[in-house]
Amino acid sequence: MANAEGTVQRRSENNEIKTNRKKMKKGVCSYQSSWADLPQELLDMISNDMNIADYLRFGRVCRSWRTFISEHKHKFMSSQSPLVIYMSTRYDENSCYFFDIITGMRYKTNLPKDNWDFKSCLGVSSGYLIMYFMKRVHRLEGHFCLINPVTGHQLQFPSTPFPLYIINYYISNICRAIFASIGSQDQDYLIVILSRKLDYLQFFISRDNRWRNHSYYVKNNNRVLDIAVFDGRLFVLTEDSQIGMFNLRSCNLRFLELKFAPRFDWYRSRLVASDDQLLIVYNFEVYRIDFSKMEWVKVNNLGEKALFIGYGDKCCKLINPTVWGGRSNCIYILDDEKICEVYSLNGGFLGILPLMGKEFCPGTCSWYFISQSNSIDNIKDD
Repeated sequence: MANAEGTVQRRSENNEIKTNRKKMKKGVCSYQSSWADLPQELLDMISNDMNIADYLRFGRVCRSWRTFISEHKHKFMSSQSPLVIYMSTRYDENSCYFFDIITGMRYKTNLPKDNWDFKSCLGVSSGYLIMYFMKRVHRLEGHFCLINPVTGHQLQFPSTPFPLYIINYYISNICRAIFASIGSQDQDYLIVILSRKLDYLQFFISRDNRWRNHSYYVKNNNRVLDIAVFDGRLFVLTEDSQIGMFNLRSCNLRFLELKFAPRFDWYRSRLVASDDQLLIVYNFEVYRIDFSKMEWVKVNNLGEKALFIGYGDKCCKLINPTVWGGRSNCIYILDDEKICEVYSLNGGFLGILPLMGKEFCPGTCSWYFISQSNSIDNIKDD
């Protein structure tokens, strides 16, 4: 009898436990449902105070929050201050870092875990880090890896047929690398390499699966100084202040007949494509191309916008810094000495923004604009 009573008592206790568990599960589900049903106005208030890392995690909580993030991502991304990307001095570390110039926060993203002895960030284009991985033993055994640190998307391209010059783990002969899509097909991609030491513009189109090159020692032996994607075209800037459009299909460089072209030192000249403007920056002078009148125009005021110039020609952009509390109508210049210097358009020194304190590899600093992480520049295929 005692055993029977004990068995009945245990069954009663087990039933009570199961009932309590069901109540707890129901309560948890109700609790989760209440979070998922928060009004969009409140979600907007909460997300406005987040940094980029928290914002991305915010969208993983539940389906309704993920929908909210996808609908408001562009607004949030456009309101974020630029990040400074840099590589650690630990060459065996499979990661790179981002530094927020306003909050001082530092983020880390993992790189592919390949068995490579050398890695370097050649720059940023269309929101992708253009990385190069190489073996020490076989100098030509390497590849380009393009990584979007926000979406996690990756692409690989084979190494160029021409050698890359490595000095202290820094690729010294590449002054600009561009990534874009080409034509109407979303899966056709392009990488363009502009070299300081080689007289070739090198490019690789994924559908062709081969590297091609164009000798840019053109028109009175003038080198191409910089390249940029603007309005669906690949534009080039030469030593003698010529602006041209490069046709990838025919490998033909056609120069524009522009009036009032200035003369300047080729070493400090940069071509900047931003929204509806094609700009040329020389030291603290800024020019734009007026395509309606086919002439160069000196820019004396940037209004609410500011220019961000990357170290070593890696990345340049014209953006509105007032949305995140930055100074407008000026030029932010990223130095390789852990500082960002701010100047007026007439060269007046306005101040310094201290950057990361951690040691980083020389020549690896570049701007990263979060707003570009979800859009890829496109070049017309004609």
